[in-house]
Amino acid sequence: MKRIYILLISAAFLLAGCQQSAENTAVEAENIKLSLTDLDEQVEIFAEYDPFIKDSASSFTIHLTTLSDYKPVKNAKVTTSLVVGESGIRKILDSATVPGIYKISLSPKTLGKGVLTFDINLNGTMHQFKVPATVFASYEEFKKQHQSPATSANEIAFLKEQSWKLDFGVTKIGSGSFSGVIKAPATITAAVGDQESIVAPAAGVVKFLSVSTTGSPVRSGQTLFSITAGNITGDNLNTAVREAKLSLDKAKADYERAKLLRPDQIISEKDYQIALNNYQLQQLNYQKLSRNFSGNGVMLKPTTSGYLTELLVKEGDFVQMGQQLASVSASKKIQLTAEVPAAYASQLSKIKSANFKIGDQLYELSTLNGKLLSYGRSVSASGLIPVVFSLDNRGEFVPGIPVEAFLLSSSGVAALQVPETAIMEDQGNYFVYVQNDGEHFERRGIQIGQSNGKMVEVTNGLKDGDILVTKGAYYLKLASSQGSAPAHGHEH
Repeated sequence: MKRIYILLISAAFLLAGCQQSAENTAVEAENIKLSLTDLDEQVEIFAEYDPFIKDSASSFTIHLTTLSDYKPVKNAKVTTSLVVGESGIRKILDSATVPGIYKISLSPKTLGKGVLTFDINLNGTMHQFKVPATVFASYEEFKKQHQSPATSANEIAFLKEQSWKLDFGVTKIGSGSFSGVIKAPATITAAVGDQESIVAPAAGVVKFLSVSTTGSPVRSGQTLFSITAGNITGDNLNTAVREAKLSLDKAKADYERAKLLRPDQIISEKDYQIALNNYQLQQLNYQKLSRNFSGNGVMLKPTTSGYLTELLVKEGDFVQMGQQLASVSASKKIQLTAEVPAAYASQLSKIKSANFKIGDQLYELSTLNGKLLSYGRSVSASGLIPVVFSLDNRGEFVPGIPVEAFLLSSSGVAALQVPETAIMEDQGNYFVYVQNDGEHFERRGIQIGQSNGKMVEVTNGLKDGDILVTKGAYYLKLASSQGSAPAHGHEH
């Protein structure tokens, strides 16, 4: 794990509360600090501390941040150990001095090279960070072996107290296998045979009863709409149902009469069949109108559970019999259909998965139980080949909406890759902000290759282990435009 060790000359920026212990007057006069910035998957540590001088107190200011939200760690047990040979000293803090900041001091008794270790117990999970350390006989001896690093002209100071209050984030980058990418327009579509249409069984006014937006989940048998006559005199539903019932009663009486006359051949077989057919027809008509009918109109319910994928009417609209009101996607699966240019035909057999974007939101098929269903073996008149994936249905996936797809192939190359959110662009030039230490950042120009919507291949400008700003880069850009570093403002 790569560590960053930086000597900071910071006398002009530190408040009186950050001064070293009076026990080490030589170090206090120079006020040179060592620092460690490191992170794992959950925690970032930024520790500033005095050089280790035998029998002198070395003061520590340890900043701890949770990476998931980039907020200060308030309750952690922090154990700081310095081991030289077989001798060691240790200090334990059970809580922060102020939120996110833990302060201790160590007084080494043994000269030589050793290891400085920070053990952090956060909610029962252990995080450990180590750095080489040397205990010197005097401060002058320390100065002979250390030089303060040159400060970059592009460096920006941005304190932890600032970043903790913002939507901020960092990550450590590395090389890995980067899949080949085909970028193509795509569309979310319903699975074949998956759509159920909700259709008006009679004319009337639509009233929404349980849903009002597309994407809403619905259950089988849930009442979605009602259709009532309202103030409309024509096509009154109540009248239509009564007329249908009267017609059914008359057809039934005619049928019963024909059934009695048939054995004595008082009525012809043809007339009997006409009476039977009319009775059955009137039954169907009445059932269609009276199904889910009450004094408040006809209640419309889907027969399967799923999501409302189309809403074609508004509250209070007048609709005609047979008019479609909505569509329900009844399956737990939907499809992503990408249209790939014919030039990529030879690469389609290597496609294994895909990412896609709806607006700025990225989705990965690997997290949606997605899989490749098929790809076309012929080219359409527009020169495109369809590639179809199956994925879990979710409320925000509305069939018919266009998306941006990134098709991923099974073949990959080793490449340095960074999150797409870390990259900024200025007049066609790409750059990122690299964290030099916990509170100092540098704008770095880069050259990029392919993007899969989530990660971007970087061909020049970065190296393994660099820590990049992935959220809040805009704030650093604003800070750099101010032309001066903020005063040191630690709340301790």
